[in-house]
Amino acid sequence: MNNTGKIAFITDLHMLEKNVEKKGIKTVQNWKTVLEDARNRGISSIVFGGDLGEKEALKILEEDIIGFYCQVILGNHDKIKHLDKFFPQAKGKEELFYTTIIAGADGIFLDTSSYKLSEEQQTFLQEWLTNANNPVIFIHHPVLGDGSWMDKEHPLKNREKVQEILKESGKNITLISGHYHHFHDETTGSIRQIIAPAVSYQILKQKDYKADKKSFGYLILDFTKPQLEVEQVLFSV
Repeated sequence: MNNTGKIAFITDLHMLEKNVEKKGIKTVQNWKTVLEDARNRGISSIVFGGDLGEKEALKILEEDIIGFYCQVILGNHDKIKHLDKFFPQAKGKEELFYTTIIAGADGIFLDTSSYKLSEEQQTFLQEWLTNANNPVIFIHHPVLGDGSWMDKEHPLKNREKVQEILKESGKNITLISGHYHHFHDETTGSIRQIIAPAVSYQILKQKDYKADKKSFGYLILDFTKPQLEVEQVLFSV
């Protein structure tokens, strides 16, 4: 991945989705605020963490990210057929999964748009982990639980199998995800899982549903340090 070591991880935009807009959330404005902040910080690389928004929103994204180097993973609100012009790596595929190098670390991008990690991707992940150096996994759905309402109601359906694959690798692994609409950074054993805040709105880390419609943000991932450093950037409406 062509970058300077700092990457903006931007997820859960839900741009122009009616059920989000009717909450009074200005999804396009939030996106442009986040992008401008990343640009002002000199960041030129973006990883989109999924749930980008409606098909017509992709045209806005396409125009706005000119000059940025971008990668994408798919969320459960995304359709790969809508992305083949926007992200060439999606063209002709049924699922979007691939690997890259990120500032000396091995990175893999997985597709959980079906709420599962397919058997094909499980095999792909297992084989990749065998030789991966400092493996970093980008996946829309978190793999480890965080005790939140989202974790209880909308988890990755076969995450136990994915956890098994990760643990059996014997590697120290970093997971970067979204989906839960809140920030969480926790290490369990050899696995560090970082969950990003949403660009649209937050769902608080509680056992019962509670939304924060006034807050939105993204993550800055700094791969230039010996250990990945993560900065949560939040904005208030």
